[in-house]
Amino acid sequence: GSFHQFKASFIFTVFTLEAYLNHIGAKFFRNWIDIERKLGPQKKLNMIAKRIGVDVDSWQALEELFRFRNNIAHAKSVKIKSTETLPIDRYDEALSNENLFTKTEWEKYITRKNAEKARENVGKIIRIFHKTGKFDDSPFFSGLQVHTGTVKE
Repeated sequence: GSFHQFKASFIFTVFTLEAYLNHIGAKFFRNWIDIERKLGPQKKLNMIAKRIGVDVDSWQALEELFRFRNNIAHAKSVKIKSTETLPIDRYDEALSNENLFTKTEWEKYITRKNAEKARENVGKIIRIFHKTGKFDDSPFFSGLQVHTGTVKE
């Protein structure tokens, strides 16, 4: 029953990584604003990783996350088909069981375990990039705002 919450978690997790890459990309490449819109998130990651000397070839989980992102961002209608034989006494139960519906690859990817793994891996890669890039601040510090006001009578 948590499919949509996990789907949202994946979307925000991959958006976090992509936003971070855009943030630090501008610090490493003078022309980042000109090229960042032309690059997909995987190419951004690879380009920045190469610049700072981080090996990301072994990060299979990030490839899965980017594939999910691309499937959601560039959605297309697809026909999916499956054949399953059920005993007649389970037919009514099967119709009400969402786990028996045929799913796309990205729908199968949406699980609690994968959502937690994605969030953990994105946090890990951001920390690695931040440390290797020699940034002084925390990568997860969102900044401060100060507001003042004047009371008028």
